[in-house]
Amino acid sequence: MKQTLFALLFISGLSLPLFAEPASEASIREFLSLSGQAKSLDGIFDMMDGVIDRSIPADLAQKSTPEQKAAIERFKARSTEILKEEMSWAKLEPMFAEIYQGVFSQEEMDGLIAFHKSAVGQAYIKKMPALTKKSLEVMQKVMPAMMQKMQQLGKELGEELKPKP
Repeated sequence: MKQTLFALLFISGLSLPLFAEPASEASIREFLSLSGQAKSLDGIFDMMDGVIDRSIPADLAQKSTPEQKAAIERFKARSTEILKEEMSWAKLEPMFAEIYQGVFSQEEMDGLIAFHKSAVGQAYIKKMPALTKKSLEVMQKVMPAMMQKMQQLGKELGEELKPKP
């Protein structure tokens, strides 16, 4: 009898999170506003401008004719424009809201909102852009070596897949 009671209590305890109230749309929007998600996109856009600039080989830009330089500038401007159109907060916010609603319960969202309203939460929000920037800088340092290894791996795969005579 005790084992059955224990099993029922254990199973019911496990199922409680499954039936937790999902976060409301209003609380998610409040959280997204408090956490500065829209502002963080600005930092991503700035970083992507740098990536776009680096995607054009320096020697190409230097050796280009005035017409080619103008074409490169149009490419960079249009790339930035597309990025800002496709990743605008107006397009992303509903998607983020849906993701957060599928992941966080109302209780968890209330806790996140309380944290972001606290002094520590406000410090976190203020420091997050610098943290993100530094994290991306570290990733950019790691990427070339990783890409080189991935290209080598791709070459090796290509060799392995070649028909054998």
